[in-house]
Amino acid sequence: MSTMNPYQSPQAPVQDWADASTVEAATRWQRLAAAFIDGLVYVPLGLAAALAIPFLIASGSREAGLLVGILMLLALAGLLIWNLVLLARSGQTIGKKAMGICMIRSDGSVPHVLRVIFVRWFPIALVAYLLNAMTGTPYLGAGVQLLNLLFIFGPTRRCLHDVLADTHVIQV
Repeated sequence: MSTMNPYQSPQAPVQDWADASTVEAATRWQRLAAAFIDGLVYVPLGLAAALAIPFLIASGSREAGLLVGILMLLALAGLLIWNLVLLARSGQTIGKKAMGICMIRSDGSVPHVLRVIFVRWFPIALVAYLLNAMTGTPYLGAGVQLLNLLFIFGPTRRCLHDVLADTHVIQV
């Protein structure tokens, strides 16, 4: 006689998402390199606009300066949208993808883009901006940004913005 109950619920091994405690955190150098790469992606466009637009306007070609400015803004918007799509799909920016790291929440899921923008990035930027505006000096805002980054030297290698948004940057 069989000991299997035909009315028993099916039994199968289930593989859940890996949570943040079972994966390897990205190194500080990987995160720094990813941020550097992200900056390298945007900086050339900003520099080209900063150099070309005033030159074109000063040389009497306001229309060309305006056109170059619009094209640069469109290119920057395109890069921003590309980064947002990558964040939504895989928790990566261009730099994180290049460095083989990604962002997850503590439960292992990819954080929603709105969480990344409004909980991970915006609060720190807002506090830094308000401190700069209220004091008339950039030093307090820069201090907030530095404090945010210094959290990475803790045992979990998470910045303050990671703690606020319940995110971890891990190796893929």
